[in-house]
Amino acid sequence: MSIVRNKGNSLLEFVEDYCIIDIETTGYIPYLDEIIELGAIRVREGAITDTFATLIHTDKILDEYIIELTGITNEMVAEAPYTNNILPEFIDFISDDIILAHNANFDINFIYDVSLKILEKQFDNNFIDTLRLSRRILTEHNTHRLEYLKTIYKLNDKRSHRAEDDCVSAYNLYNLLKCECENRQIDLNACSKNFKKYYPKISAKDIVVNDGVLIDEEHIFFDKVCVFTGTLEKMPRKEAMQSVVNLGGKCGDRITRETDYLIMGKQDYSKFANGNKSSKTIKAKKLIEDGQPIQIISEFEFYQYI
Repeated sequence: MSIVRNKGNSLLEFVEDYCIIDIETTGYIPYLDEIIELGAIRVREGAITDTFATLIHTDKILDEYIIELTGITNEMVAEAPYTNNILPEFIDFISDDIILAHNANFDINFIYDVSLKILEKQFDNNFIDTLRLSRRILTEHNTHRLEYLKTIYKLNDKRSHRAEDDCVSAYNLYNLLKCECENRQIDLNACSKNFKKYYPKISAKDIVVNDGVLIDEEHIFFDKVCVFTGTLEKMPRKEAMQSVVNLGGKCGDRITRETDYLIMGKQDYSKFANGNKSSKTIKAKKLIEDGQPIQIISEFEFYQYI
C-alpha cells in the first residue's frame, strides 16, 4: 500500500523554539496499527515550558511484546480517551512549531495519517530528527538508536518507550548533539558525502554458537537461513544474529535461494508496508515470485519468535 504524505521539511538545524513529540503504538505500520500514547514537550528559548501526555484508547488487544516494551497494559488503555477526542488538543498544543523527534518519520507518519482521517488536516510541520543529526555528527558510532545514545552519554532518564520520557531523552540528546557539533566544528549543511561513516562490517560467517548453548531443534529458526535488513529498534544486529545462531539457525549477509527468512528493522518494514523496498527486499520479492519460499517478517515478529 503506497501512501504519499505531504509532510514538512526535514531540517538540519539547532533552534531555540520547538516542540518535541513521541508516540507509542500497537505496531509499526500506520494503516494497520494504532497510537496508544501521545507525548509532547514545548521548548522556548531552549528551556522546557510545558508538557502534554496521554494514553489513547484502543480496542486492540496489546500483545506481550508491546506490554513488555512500553509498560502499557490493556487495562491502562481501556480507560483512556479515544483518539478523536484527544487529537485536537494534541495538535493545538503543537501548533505550527518545528517538531523534534528521534526517528521522526515514524512518529510523524502515524500522526499525519490519523490527523488526516479525523481532522481532515495534513500534519505538515517542519521537523528535526535527532537520529539524522546523530548520524551526521557522531560518525564514529555504528548505531544511533536512542537507547544506545542514552548509554554512551550516560543520560539517566527514567523509562524508555513511554512517550513523555522519550521526549525528555530527545531534548537532552538534542542539546548534547548541539555541543558536539560546536566542539567538532561540523558544518551540517555540507554535502552528505563529506560525512565519513564508521560501520564495521558484520559478517554472518563470524557468528558462531556461544559456548554451552543447547540447540533447540524444534525451534522455527533451526537450520534456517536468516538475513537482516534495516536498523533494529531493540538490539544491535550482531546480537540479533547471535540469537538466531544460538537457536540453531544460520545467518546470511545477502538474499540468495538459500534464504528462508528476511527480517526487517522497524523503519525498513514501515517503508516496505508503504510500497518502498530496500535492495534486499527487492531481491527477496523476486525470488518469492520465482517460487522460493522466503518469508518476510518484521522485527516485531522476530522478537516474538526468539
